[in-house]
Amino acid sequence: MFRENVRIAIALVLAFILVFFIGKRFFVGDSPKVDTFYIASIPSRSSLFLSSLLPKPETIVPSVTQSQTNTFGFITNAPRPSIAPTGGNNFTTPIPPHSTIIPTSPYSTVAPTQSGQPTVKPKATKTPTKSPTKTPTSPPNANCPTSSGEQYDKRGLNPPLSNVASNPDVNVFLRGWGEVSESLNLVSYGYPNGEAPDPKAPQLGTILNKGASFVKAYKIHQWDWANNQPSSSYEGAWPVHVLGFTASPGQSVNAPTNGYDVGAGYQYMVVYVSPTSISMNVTGDDGAIEGYAIHMEGFCVDPNLVSLYNSLNSQGRSSLPALKEGQKMGTAKTSEVRVMVRDSGSFLDPRSKGDWWQSY
Repeated sequence: MFRENVRIAIALVLAFILVFFIGKRFFVGDSPKVDTFYIASIPSRSSLFLSSLLPKPETIVPSVTQSQTNTFGFITNAPRPSIAPTGGNNFTTPIPPHSTIIPTSPYSTVAPTQSGQPTVKPKATKTPTKSPTKTPTSPPNANCPTSSGEQYDKRGLNPPLSNVASNPDVNVFLRGWGEVSESLNLVSYGYPNGEAPDPKAPQLGTILNKGASFVKAYKIHQWDWANNQPSSSYEGAWPVHVLGFTASPGQSVNAPTNGYDVGAGYQYMVVYVSPTSISMNVTGDDGAIEGYAIHMEGFCVDPNLVSLYNSLNSQGRSSLPALKEGQKMGTAKTSEVRVMVRDSGSFLDPRSKGDWWQSY
């Protein structure tokens, strides 16, 4: 008798549950209206439930074809990203119409933007097979002043680089260069339609204030990153990278004018200095890959500027010397001061009239 009562109780509970389930699932709310939408979905729900109980087939991951890379391990068929200035200043990093080279340096983390090509391409030169020419630098401080009355200021920057003296993208003088037989006159390159020269570009004629008078022309060597030394080949397709300006020993060497501002009215951040060379940019950041950069060699850098740079560099480079356009940086040591100009890492032709000599 007891067992019969238990069975009846269980049957009543199951019947209640079944009725409750059917009422909630097959009818709309508490009304007698049948939920036709739910009933129509029963076959698909059942199929989905049964398929979840079956073992899943092994997923085969397709192989990915690796992009081709160049000698230094950088992807050669990847799209080139656009870059924006990373400094804290409200200006646009200039990109002349004929920037063509992507620097393949382990020091550089951002590939520069390539803009349109010039309508008149520079004359191609053959790649030399001889060993690279050593940088024609003079012994430090030889015939150079040891004291000065010049005063220089500093500006903060972020983030600072390290080991700059061994970085051939900042201390480009490590690369060396060789003399080439090219015209020592200004050259006019064509520009794509709608791309006029940058009116704010550095004007190299203001370095010595002697006009467009040149002694020699050179091409700079590429850097062999695998062996950490200069390569026997030259950079890029431009016929000239380094231009020897005619100078008078002892005359003032000045920061060229430009239309940009690294803060507080200064036009250049000095990112590398030796007694006879200097590297500076117009972005206010550390390094020489983004924006315009000027590299000069073969003159006596002012000893106070050298001292300030060495002090700030040894303190971690949280700030570096800043220069105003036209400010004296040193004096000519011989009859030649060598000048390089870059944009977004590319070594460009310092003879380009439309870019660096717009008033000539």
